[in-house]
Amino acid sequence: MLTAAPAVDVPIRKEILVAVANLINAEEHLVYSLPKAPDRHVEDLKQLVAHIRSVRSTLMRAVGYGREGGELWCAVKHILAASYRVLEVAEKASKSTGASELSGSDAVEMAALSQELLEDALVLLEIQMEMRVGEGGGP
Repeated sequence: MLTAAPAVDVPIRKEILVAVANLINAEEHLVYSLPKAPDRHVEDLKQLVAHIRSVRSTLMRAVGYGREGGELWCAVKHILAASYRVLEVAEKASKSTGASELSGSDAVEMAALSQELLEDALVLLEIQMEMRVGEGGGP
């Protein structure tokens, strides 16, 4: 796991990043649903995707990420999506009835891994903020 000290309240930033991760996955599911949607609802789904992206951008600015986008934002987005997916695996493992290859200890391990990925996303955001300050852009 990467290490850096976030400049603002970590628990709040984590909660916001979890929300962003959920929005990334909601957006993904909506985009995959577009080809299956009745024609009369396609435009509604596209507008919903645009709204979700807007909310996601607002939340990212709330944790200190600016409008510059770029490779670090893309990396954060993928790490957050992975964190959410690993957390889903942890939830499924915790409910395992023994018929799958997942166990309770897998659930604990996957939950910890999801947390580590979330921490990595926070580190990347901190690096991005420092890069912005170094360029005279301020937080």
